[in-house]
Amino acid sequence: MSTLKMTAMVLSSILLLVVGQMISFGISYILPPSPVTYLVSGALYAALCFYAVLFVSRKTGLFSLEDIGLGKKPSPLWIGVSAIMPIAVLLCYMVFSGDLRFNDHSAIENVTILSRTLFTVSLAAGFSEELIFRGVMMYALEKRFSPAVAIVSTSVIFALLHIVGRGYSPIDSLQVVMSGSIIAILFALVRYESGSLANTMIMHSVWNFFMTGSLISVGPVADSNAIASMVIDSDNMLFTGGAFGAEASIIAVVVYLLFAFVAFSLIAKK
Repeated sequence: MSTLKMTAMVLSSILLLVVGQMISFGISYILPPSPVTYLVSGALYAALCFYAVLFVSRKTGLFSLEDIGLGKKPSPLWIGVSAIMPIAVLLCYMVFSGDLRFNDHSAIENVTILSRTLFTVSLAAGFSEELIFRGVMMYALEKRFSPAVAIVSTSVIFALLHIVGRGYSPIDSLQVVMSGSIIAILFALVRYESGSLANTMIMHSVWNFFMTGSLISVGPVADSNAIASMVIDSDNMLFTGGAFGAEASIIAVVVYLLFAFVAFSLIAKK
């Protein structure tokens, strides 16, 4: 694949993701918060990304859906890991200093929060981001350079996009980029080990469902916008994850590294 084609695929993929997010968030802001609103916005986000990728695939012939890992069934191993990862992190917080508190929301408020978490933050984001980063972008970079370059470059770009427009301090930004790059490397290694995007989509979605803070917020103070809060007795940013939250904490990073090592070991044995 030429440098020009590779660059076009990478840049168009990022643009597609940004446009899809903007449309999804726009619907969420325009329509009143409800399970239907979040179902529609999440479905539209995922569908827009999928059909745009399908259109490019068919019109350019540069890749097929099978080339980027779609169509292959997920592995029981990585489905199990997808459940173990967030549970392990939450249990660590609970054992060390966490105090789980349920917020005083009405039933409909809890259902609305759960719907937003499930449809937009979990399923739509997990599907779309994996389709773009571990699918199209990794394929393009691997064909032009190497698997190592594809893994590292897409992982860093993935992490950097998580600080855009957030107004984080330099130290918070560094923590997000480092932790975000590591979990993205984990997803990329799983993609290479299994050959299936379904594995990383499931892992990403399950992780987001439990760890983004809408379902269970983890931090030194309770979050009234979440269904429950795990209040921890520390304000050390390594432990709390700083401005980004528990996903950027040292506990989460250790979990990322553990399973990245597992994926790398499985690849090395092949």
